[in-house]
Amino acid sequence: MAKINLQKVVNVKGKPGLFHLNAYNPKGYHLQPFENGPVVFVSNEKGKVLALGNVDLKLKEGSINLMDVFIKMSEQPPKKDGPVSEYFFALFPDLDRSIPESQLQKVVSWFHLINVQASEIINEEDDGLMIT
Repeated sequence: MAKINLQKVVNVKGKPGLFHLNAYNPKGYHLQPFENGPVVFVSNEKGKVLALGNVDLKLKEGSINLMDVFIKMSEQPPKKDGPVSEYFFALFPDLDRSIPESQLQKVVSWFHLINVQASEIINEEDDGLMIT
């Protein structure tokens, strides 16, 4: 298991799963699927690639970063049964109730994918990403 930096873990719009950000250039990103598939190239289109370290969940007032959400989730892991929204509202009573269940379900799946591979989760801006 490895230390995982949420700034180097990305979600790609239209593609299932998560990816490790290996390298980037002005034309796009070189990504390694979490499931150990081949490295893929994704073009640099606005809004297509999202680093998990930049994800926040909206609260009634303000927001909470995904890193803090994952920390809280690790203290009280989600159960397999029951609506995901009930789990999140129990963890974060001031969570904005307009967040769709599907978005909360995505956060749970990200949490599980990362926890399978991570001994530690960090959220640091610069850790030597290769620019090609």
